[in-house]
Amino acid sequence: MPAARRRAGTTRQPLELSWRNSELIKGDLLDAVTSLKADAGIRGILIPGSISVVPQLLAAGLVDELRLLAHPVPARKGRRLFDDGDAPYHLWVTATEAFPTGVIRVIYSPTEAPAKVGYDQVKDQAPGRQ
Repeated sequence: MPAARRRAGTTRQPLELSWRNSELIKGDLLDAVTSLKADAGIRGILIPGSISVVPQLLAAGLVDELRLLAHPVPARKGRRLFDDGDAPYHLWVTATEAFPTGVIRVIYSPTEAPAKVGYDQVKDQAPGRQ
C-alpha cells in the first residue's frame, strides 16, 4: 500500500472494502492501530464514523485528532460517542468551521489535564468584568 492515508475498520458483519487504501483489521484493534501508527510509511489513519472504535482508541491514547460534526438537530436518543466512563478525555479545540447548513465542524487534539484553579484565579476573566 502506498505511503498515504489508510482507512482501517472493524466490523461484526462480512464486509467488502471498496475504498482506496483500505484494509479490514483482524485481531486486536489496539495492537493493530499501534502497529499502523509506528509504521513510518503511513502518514495518517482515518477511522470515519465509528461509535464503537473511537472511544476505544481515545481511552488507549491512540487518537491524534478528533473531528466532530455537530448538526443543529437534537436527536434526543441513540448512542453517545462519550459514555459515562471513569476517565475524562482532555481535548483542546484546534479548529472550528461553521457551514451554511448550520453544521459546525470542531477539530480536537488530546491535551494534558488543565491545572486546577480556584475562583480567585479566574474571577477577573468572567464576561462583563472590567
